[in-house]
Amino acid sequence: NYNLKKNGYHILNQKIEINSLNKLRKLGYTLKCDDGFTKRKFNKNNFTAVRYNFDKNDLINENIVQKLVMDKSYIKIARDYFDSEPIFDMPAMWWSTPYKKEASSEAAQLYHYDCNGRVKWLKIFIYLTDVDEKNGPHFYIQGTHKIGSKPKKLLSKGYVRISDDEIKKYYPKNDFKVIKGLKGTTFAADTLCWHKGKNLIKGNRLVFELNYTSSLFGFNTKKLIVKKQDTEFVKFCMNNPIYSKNFLFE
Repeated sequence: NYNLKKNGYHILNQKIEINSLNKLRKLGYTLKCDDGFTKRKFNKNNFTAVRYNFDKNDLINENIVQKLVMDKSYIKIARDYFDSEPIFDMPAMWWSTPYKKEASSEAAQLYHYDCNGRVKWLKIFIYLTDVDEKNGPHFYIQGTHKIGSKPKKLLSKGYVRISDDEIKKYYPKNDFKVIKGLKGTTFAADTLCWHKGKNLIKGNRLVFELNYTSSLFGFNTKKLIVKKQDTEFVKFCMNNPIYSKNFLFE
């Protein structure tokens, strides 16, 4: 956790169990996802978008997702990072594809930092497909989550995305990192760091994400609606009222 606090990112030694990995991958094909126009099942032979997002409420009602939300090792990482009891914010999952898009949307692949309205947050990412240079590795600039780490000249531009050429003027080469890895690769990230994705050249990429926050202050979104009354999950939430305060059980 020292490396996570120091660098803002850390690749975890533990990998997700192969059984859990396969269940998440199966969801990638069976749950409907949003391509920006409609919700549809992902078809790897017929791309209609660069990115397909899964609904957080669809995800939270899946047994495998609930098990990962209860994972004590992930919760401990967030607790140690915040130095306080974490709150589970939301799950996320998405496909990325090499679909040819308009030049105007290329900005999504430029450096940016997340500004999601929370006081502090942490994300745990799990690659559900193999990720190499050609299918969308994650780029970040280590240490740039810290106060004072972003030059005023860049911040004065407002919340915009920054090109490689421009941002390389401000940070040493060794601070630029790339996260590649086989499916199951897991890393924790404070995405207040400068980071970006990379356009896929081939294949497709499926990523699962667990979001934690130190407080629900400042970001008014609807609670996660849990309709699947799994006994173990309900009991866990009752025993961990702070961690589970963003859930609404129907």
